[in-house]
Amino acid sequence: MPHAEVLLVGPREGKQPLPYEQLMDVLVEYGVHIECDDQDRLPTTLPEDLSGYKVVVVDDDLPALNDPAVKARLDKFKEGGGRIVMHHCPPDLKWHEEFRLFRYMTDILMKACVRTQNPAFLERNARRPDRQVILGQVDSELRDRSWVAYGNDVVFTRAEGLWTAAELYQREDVKQAVVKVFDEILKKVGDNPSPAFCGWNMPVFLVPGNERFLAKCLSQVPSAAEVRRRADLWQKDPPYFRCEEMSQLFVYGQLARLLGKKEYLQPAIDLMKVGHEVLWLKDPELWAHAGIRGKWQGLPWGRGQSWLLFGLVGLLENMPKDHPDYKLLASWVGDTADGLRGAQDPVTGLWQNVVGLKGSRLEMSGSCLIIRHLSRAWRCGALRSPFVPEMLAKAWKGAKAHTFQHRSCTQAYGSDAGYDAMFYALIPQSGVDCLTASGGGDYVKTFGPLVE
Repeated sequence: MPHAEVLLVGPREGKQPLPYEQLMDVLVEYGVHIECDDQDRLPTTLPEDLSGYKVVVVDDDLPALNDPAVKARLDKFKEGGGRIVMHHCPPDLKWHEEFRLFRYMTDILMKACVRTQNPAFLERNARRPDRQVILGQVDSELRDRSWVAYGNDVVFTRAEGLWTAAELYQREDVKQAVVKVFDEILKKVGDNPSPAFCGWNMPVFLVPGNERFLAKCLSQVPSAAEVRRRADLWQKDPPYFRCEEMSQLFVYGQLARLLGKKEYLQPAIDLMKVGHEVLWLKDPELWAHAGIRGKWQGLPWGRGQSWLLFGLVGLLENMPKDHPDYKLLASWVGDTADGLRGAQDPVTGLWQNVVGLKGSRLEMSGSCLIIRHLSRAWRCGALRSPFVPEMLAKAWKGAKAHTFQHRSCTQAYGSDAGYDAMFYALIPQSGVDCLTASGGGDYVKTFGPLVE
């Protein structure tokens, strides 16, 4: 295997602090070939031979830097044309300090001309077995459960992934852990309303025997009459709205099928019809992140495709196949798959932060969500375009290629809708909440094998 281009010297001691993980995961998402062993462990000391590297990234508080011999090796490396990035790694990182990550990345990618999406590094990660990648992430998340405290969609999506993995690999211990997560959230929230139970986040139907949690969620779901009122209003004069608003429709589909609340189904379908009218971009056959009917359509944000597919595929999973609108909604999934096929990166199988926009960075969390939802559409029979299995297999390989230390690596932020591409290019410096370095793993961990 070719020599790694970047030597990222490991943390000073113990667990890697968050800033260190973020820098490492940005490198992995960009496909930079970093030095590591077969277990994805980084070197914790400076090797004797630095030849072959383009960049050495080292914590400027590392005690070894006080050793004259180490200083001499670094000086020789620099004299030979190598670049040294002195990475200051405090134990905590405030949002306004994250510009440092991108300053370091400029040094690594631009000034040192390090290769992105390095084929050797990608292939090294991608050839690991699906089971190893999936259960590695599952076990890692059960060991470090700090994510439970978020109480938002990250928690529920991650818990859903854990539950599905438990079913796929017969892991009763994982199922028990997921039930405990829901109990923990209930205990924390008590009787108070909470954004954690806003309805569209909940995978509670996957967790038998958790009636208290289900009741809590249902108490904050709009009534069927309210959903009908909203659908009628949107059909007459739809407001500005985003793909994210469409994601909740899968809950209404579940209510109709699993709880027998059929009065939710048609209003949800009618809302999806308005969403298609407002957000569908005929060219390039993708969904605008946001829009106003007849006035404006935004850009096809990567995660925006995923939020909309969340609702669209969720409806198709729960609709009777003889419903008059089934074929229409299924055709929209097929159209979306066509658009995504044309925009898929030929090297990595991933999609861009602004899908199909040349120069926009490849981004893992949106790509992993796309894999997830198109796989669901295939499994339930709503999507049967013949190219889909190959497209998703390529995307899944790309997701594994960007998985490192049991995290599918991404540096992706929640975002309001942007007016132009520059908005999305600047998202990492905007200061809004980050999904953290393991964001991609929340969505991808259970979706191999992709088709049945």
